[in-house]
This record gives sequence, structure tokens and C-alpha cells, in this order.
Amino acid sequence: MKRFSDIKLIILVCTGVTVFLNSCLSDVDLLNVSKDIQIDQSLVIPVGEAKLTISDIFRKFGLPGNIDPLSNEIYFQNSISTEYTFKPINLADSVKPFTKTLSPFPGGFTYPANIPITIPPISDTLGLGINGNISQQRIDTLKMSSGLINVTVDATSDIQQIPAGDIHIEFVLDKLKVIDGTKLTFVPTQYSVAGQIKLGAFSIFANGAAKIPLKINVTINTQSKSIPLGANPQITIKLSFVNLILAEARGKFPVSLANTQTMPFNIADIVPNGYLKFDDPTLTIKATSNLGVDALIKLDYLKTYNLNSATNFQLAWFNGHTTNSTSLILNGPTIPGKKDSVSFDPFNSINGEIDKLINTNPYPNTLEYKYTVTNNPESKRMTDFITDNNTIKFDLITRMKLSFKAGSSYNLTDTIQNVGQSIGSVLNSIDSAILVLNISNGLPVKAVYRMTFWKSNTPNDTISRNITTIKDNTLTGNIFSSYQLIAPEINADGTVKTDGLKSQTLLIGLNKNTIEDLKRTKFIVYTLIFEGDQSTINGVSTTNPFHFTIKNSFGIKMGIFVKNKTTLAFN
Repeated sequence: MKRFSDIKLIILVCTGVTVFLNSCLSDVDLLNVSKDIQIDQSLVIPVGEAKLTISDIFRKFGLPGNIDPLSNEIYFQNSISTEYTFKPINLADSVKPFTKTLSPFPGGFTYPANIPITIPPISDTLGLGINGNISQQRIDTLKMSSGLINVTVDATSDIQQIPAGDIHIEFVLDKLKVIDGTKLTFVPTQYSVAGQIKLGAFSIFANGAAKIPLKINVTINTQSKSIPLGANPQITIKLSFVNLILAEARGKFPVSLANTQTMPFNIADIVPNGYLKFDDPTLTIKATSNLGVDALIKLDYLKTYNLNSATNFQLAWFNGHTTNSTSLILNGPTIPGKKDSVSFDPFNSINGEIDKLINTNPYPNTLEYKYTVTNNPESKRMTDFITDNNTIKFDLITRMKLSFKAGSSYNLTDTIQNVGQSIGSVLNSIDSAILVLNISNGLPVKAVYRMTFWKSNTPNDTISRNITTIKDNTLTGNIFSSYQLIAPEINADGTVKTDGLKSQTLLIGLNKNTIEDLKRTKFIVYTLIFEGDQSTINGVSTTNPFHFTIKNSFGIKMGIFVKNKTTLAFN
């Protein structure tokens, strides 16, 4: 609904129209005037307008546009990420359960009361389950955030006369250091029932070895009565590591990874209404790693295809169209918890020939690439490290500015809103009128303009469904015609020259029958069909490229120039 000030303006204008028409045009048939008719714009009654910048246009239709204010460029940018996680060392799985059976007393012996029981220290080794082939992988240091040691003490029935709580065990591992200095001591509460030694942060210094020394000290409290022993008295100690959380491992670690990634890459989502051939799209691949290893990353191939014809794929080409692969070095961080990144040189129409991957018909909807990660053979790193969450992440960023090659076209629609009341009131008691379209075109491309007049939001509810034949004697067409718009002057790069803007007026004559149909119009949808101008090179006709920037705009103002039959009436 128009504001009160707008209504007053319309009344004033329409009063002027009435006076002018009654005094000057009473004998003029507006439908038979020359196409060169000069319309006094001050007497044109406005009924609606639309004005959009090119950035408004792409945002309006939900396209993934971004704006670079420094270069005035509008571009599509899409990011896709994939991540590979390296399996960490699981010491709880690799360390084998340790079992030791002790025979501390001679058989058939009765151990007297009130005499301390001392068992000589037992020396052995604890297998770590690592460093089986140090030429392939060598672990020197393991730092664990925490862990548990499960201990079970069992004994023959004769020794079980001794309460389990009187047995004290100490494990001495010189190559295992608990950070807070806690000693690995254990007192069972029951025989054959596992108890636990809780470890805080600790380190194991393997230095490339598969086993580390283990010493076990066992003492038994003095008993108040003698203990008769059987023929073979034994104590069995079982030890296993559980719930170990790796913080860091240092040594030399091989990396051998080959992975293929397939992901959606639907260009049709970006350009849903036409076929645009992007001039110089770019694709950037960045690799990020928290793995303390210097790696060689090889992109084995990069290709796009449409799933409807997957065998018809397009490959990226490098080094002057001689190879489909390229590689780079990713030197990992030197401090755990940090990440380092490296990016391939941007792939474009030269490096990778990326434009050929995107400008296919039909558009691609799938991107696939394969990468191989190995150790950098020229690395000078003295020691590698891994942690509990080692990953290599790949970020693919596609950027396509609105610069299009020859052969591109695009359809754009927009709406001139709230015209129903204006048209209905202006066209009351009118025999003939001229629909005036004042257009300002700042687009860097030839465009065709056409309109559809809608009675409601119901699908297909347009006035054309009520009109079988348009019999009006229009000046430059009729309300359903297509109109070629004049394009502004264009630079060599396809952009509009500075302050480039072309104004154009379209005049459409309307008769009484058409007017009656137009009075039911609620809003008008207009369509712009973009297409580069045609040019001939060496006898071959082609469509010129075009290049949109944020300086481009398009505007339309719609009005009606009327001649009244009796008097103008406004509701």
C-alpha cells in the first residue's frame, strides 16, 4: 500500500494528465502514433520499479557469491575438507601380559613362625611389542598421559595360608619413569583377584629395544604360626598394562599412505539457470598436519565428472600438459600440539587447466582426487614424533569470479512488487494507454527483457491464460514480447567502462481489452537473458565473453501514459 505522500503525488500527476489529455490529446489515438512518439515523462504515472546491483542479484537468488571490495570482483567460493587419521601406537595392545611363577620355598618344608620371609629379587624383561624391525620403525621414547597396571597374585593352597595382604610386591623398571616419582608397589587384597597400580604420566625409554629390564621384589610379613608347605609351593604374578593414553612417541616413523577421495562438486547449484563457462577458475589445495614427520605429498590425479556419465571425466594437467600429478613437501611441526601447513601453487587455467574441469556440458557434480603421502627422503630431521591424534587434513578451495568465456548465457528473473493497486486505479475508465518502461542497463552483456503479469501467487496464474490473441497495435511489441536491451560500452576484459550506463525507454501500446486484463495484475515478473554480443573472427561467429563486477547494476521503472474516455478516476 502506498504511503499518503505517494498518493498525493499520484493525484497531482494524474490531475495534470487529465488537464493535458483533455486539452491537447483529445483527438489523438495513442495506439496509432509513431514509434518515435515523445512521451512527456512528467506525465507518466509510476506503478512500480526494481533496482538491483549485480551483487544484489546473486545474493537475492541464493547463489554462493562473495565480494572482494579491493578488486570490485564478485566470486563464488566453495570449501571442501577431508582428513586422514593415522593410527597411534597402542602400548596396551602391544605389551604382552607378563607372567612369572616363583618357587620361594623348598617342598615339604614347614616354615617356622615369627621369622621374616624374604624372597630373593627376580630379574626378567618386559616385552614392549615394539621395535621388531628398527630399519622400518624405531621407537626411542614413549610418553604416556596415564595408564593402569593390572596385577593378579595367585598361589598354591599351602601358601594361601598366608593372608594375601601380607604379600608385598615391588616392580622395578629402570626404563620406565613415573613423572611424580610413584613407585610401582602392589599389595593384593585377595588371591586370584586382579588389583591395580594407578599410573599418572610416565615415560618409557626404549632406545630402539624391544624389551626393557624388569626386577620383582617380593616380601612377606612375619607369620604368627608355622606354615607347613607342600611338595611344590608356588606364587604366580601376572602383570598387564591397560587404559594407556599416548601423549607422544619419538623415534623414526614410516609414513605410507595412499587415499582416494570422492566428494560432491555440483556446479549446477551455482549456475542453475543457464550455461556459464568460467574464464579462469582457481582451485587451491592446502595440507595441514600435526604429525612430527617431514612428508612428501603427491597429488596423483584430480578429476571431475558427472555421475550420469562417470566415464566421461576431465583430468587436471600440469607441467605443460605432460603429467596429471604434482607434489610438494610438508615439513611437520617440531613441537607436539602444533600444526604446519603448506599449499600447492594455485591451480588455474594454466597450472592444472582447471577451467576444463569445470566448463563441461553437463556440468560436473563430482570431484575426485588421489593423494599419496610418504616420508621425505631428503629430510634433515633427527627424530620424528607422533601423538594420539595424528592427522593430515586437506582443504580444497574453489574460487570462480564472474568472468565468463564466449558461449555463456544466463537467465535471471526478478519481481516488480505491489503493482496491482497502482495499475488498477490508473487504468479505470481508460480506452487506450501506453505502458512506459524506463530501463537503466549497466550490465556488461547483451540482455533480452521480457515480462509475465501475475494475478496471484498461484502457479501459472498469469493474465496470459485469459488472453487468446493480443490485438493491440503496439508501438514496439506487446506485453508478451521480448526486447533487446542496449548494452553499455565494454572494455577489452569484458567489464563495463567507467560510468557505463545505457538508458532505454520501451513503449507498449495497450487497448481496452488488454487493459481490462492488466487491471487484475498483482505483480510483474521480468526475465533477463544474458548473452555476450556476437562477433566474427576469421569467418567464425562466436559470442563474446563478459565480466561482472560489483559496479554493475540494472534498474527499471514502470509507468503508464493514459488518455481518458470520460474522466480519470482513482480508487
